[in-house]
Amino acid sequence: SELIWDEDMSAEGFQAKYSFCPADNVSSWAQVEYMLIMESFAPDFASSWESGDTTDAIAVQIGSTIDMDNGMDLTLAASYFCMDDVTSLPSWTARTNSVDGDWIVSDFDLYEFAGELGFVVDEMPCSIFADYARNQDDRAGGQDTAWKVGLRVGEVKQKGDWSAQYDYSYVERDAILALLGNDDRGWSNYRGHGFRVDYGLLTNTTLTGKLYCLDVVHNGDSAFGESIHDTYIKGQIELAVKF
Repeated sequence: SELIWDEDMSAEGFQAKYSFCPADNVSSWAQVEYMLIMESFAPDFASSWESGDTTDAIAVQIGSTIDMDNGMDLTLAASYFCMDDVTSLPSWTARTNSVDGDWIVSDFDLYEFAGELGFVVDEMPCSIFADYARNQDDRAGGQDTAWKVGLRVGEVKQKGDWSAQYDYSYVERDAILALLGNDDRGWSNYRGHGFRVDYGLLTNTTLTGKLYCLDVVHNGDSAFGESIHDTYIKGQIELAVKF
């Protein structure tokens, strides 16, 4: 989900997934995934990184979608992510995570619970969603929780379709691995409102507008030595073409 992963992130690794139907109106799945986050650098390329450790992750997820009456469906999922050797990453990869000298402070041992209720209003698909994650290996203390709630209206499948979304996010500094987090919102250590509108210009072309009104959860300096501003507003326009 976008709470933990940037939508542009493409994992390198492998995945095994098993789908099954425990009841006529229930579709379930279980999957396990291994992903490589960052390979170790040779000292010639990064003299500050001499541990030689490779940062990787194992992810496990179970979930179900329940089809209910009146066009409603409920999707629930529980996930676990074990990200190994994150503390061997140098501080310049930390983004907004806590650092101690040249290294990231925490490893990331995450569990996540997500749900989405879909329904139809005047033939318009809508959904309400919620997501919660916590890092059990936060070593900075008290900066381990992330959550998000939101509402989505509409769906873009072809020319002329549109959709709109509002969400509120709260992501503490070491709740997620910032290296993989949503860079549009500031990786981690943010809270506030997000607005998004998508419009289908063509069957394979979508125009998207985004607006974020955010402030930081924990004040301080970033890993790049820059002061973190209390409040920031960011808008952007994207054009996506599928081929």
